Amino acid sequence: MTYSPDTQLFSSAMAAKPRKQSRAIATRQKILVGASRVFDASGYTAASINDVVASTNLTKGALFYHFASKEAIAQVLVRGWSAAVHAVFADASETGEPPLIQLRNVFMNLARLVDSDLQLRAGMKLALEPGIEGAHPVYWWWVDTTSALVDENIGAEAVPSDPRRYRLAWNLCAGFIGAVQGGAVLREEVDLPTRVEDMISAHLEFVHFGTDSADPRV
Repeated sequence: MTYSPDTQLFSSAMAAKPRKQSRAIATRQKILVGASRVFDASGYTAASINDVVASTNLTKGALFYHFASKEAIAQVLVRGWSAAVHAVFADASETGEPPLIQLRNVFMNLARLVDSDLQLRAGMKLALEPGIEGAHPVYWWWVDTTSALVDENIGAEAVPSDPRRYRLAWNLCAGFIGAVQGGAVLREEVDLPTRVEDMISAHLEFVHFGTDSADPRV
């Protein structure tokens, strides 16, 4: 290549481009981590853009360069949670294990992820927020896919069939969320996977050995 000032400028620009992209990715990630911290602690409605800015030590201009609004940040976190839930169900399905074991493994793996990943925990909580467009379908998919595994168990007679058994999927998802939310305020040294394991065991024991609704002791 014949040297020219233009060639030098072009080479310098090309070398600078990856550095700018790397900084942009790092800044975007810093915003997501800071927002996750705020959303996890305060919830979506109570959190403000100023809270997120303070949590990241960035300028408001830097934040708005990457995200148009608080909702836009929340939507990215919800999509991250959605991707994690899809991946965990897919991994469980690929094992070929009985649906009941898949069901337990799905919730235990989600518990470990939420316990260790702040962004996933925030995304899970945000999926319940009414003010975030596209959030609720993520939660519905989780319940519906859990319900499909429960239906497989009922079809295989691993779980007896009655109305309470068909509510199992909703109860498992609601119980999982309760374990996450309650763990933030309960003064006990019990981690989330342990709480979720206890919750799953109690529900599955009930669907196998639950008392008859006609029993006067119920």
